[in-house]
Amino acid sequence: MRTELLETSRTEFTNTESRLVSLNNYRDGYLTRLLSVIVFVWQETSASEKMSSSFAEKILEDCGVNEYTRKLVTILELYFRGNVPGKLSLNSLAHGAFLAYMQGDFAVCLSLCSQHVTSTCVRDDDCILGVTLTRYDRTPHLDEPLRFALDRLEQKFGTCPRVSLHPLFFLKHVLLQCELKKRDNGLKCLDTLFSDLHGFSKSLSPRTPYCGLLSYQAVAFLVIEGYNEYFKRENIDIRLYETPT
Repeated sequence: MRTELLETSRTEFTNTESRLVSLNNYRDGYLTRLLSVIVFVWQETSASEKMSSSFAEKILEDCGVNEYTRKLVTILELYFRGNVPGKLSLNSLAHGAFLAYMQGDFAVCLSLCSQHVTSTCVRDDDCILGVTLTRYDRTPHLDEPLRFALDRLEQKFGTCPRVSLHPLFFLKHVLLQCELKKRDNGLKCLDTLFSDLHGFSKSLSPRTPYCGLLSYQAVAFLVIEGYNEYFKRENIDIRLYETPT
């Protein structure tokens, strides 16, 4: 009888834990989708400083009144005002690195990436907020693998105004890009970083923040495919990886 109760208890705990994970994934997906819309509209209004400022103030006010959307405020302040959060986290480092990266400030970007890799005081947020990549990010600073992913999705859908990258995937991507730029450590380091990026992409969700081709996993696979094309064209002799088509 004691054994049966113990097994029942374990089953109930596992089911409860699974439901909690599912709810967390749903929440994270919803917040990431909302963040991507806000960032996209903010980029559209950025041509007008007055309109952009008014939009930012209204969004921050609206997000601040809800316990869930309040989780976006720190990241939005980073975009709107350049405010660097006091607390180190996966979200703040990834989004800060993305903004620096798209401005061509690779020193700051690499510093932020390295903090997540090396710092023992970095603690992840209680939610995962994907990094938004939009058509407005098609600048000379956009690297080939990310551009490849956008191109493929636009070919598929006809238009693709925005996609989301898992924050840790983006940090790993930047480390690989920085290694490609300097090439101080030979092919072995490139191979290790690319293998790590590919391995992590397989662990990403195929249902968050969207199901299918706009999921973290599907977009990551497109970035991996972009790397494959780049390495082949540049005759960089490292292992390439097949991705689902």
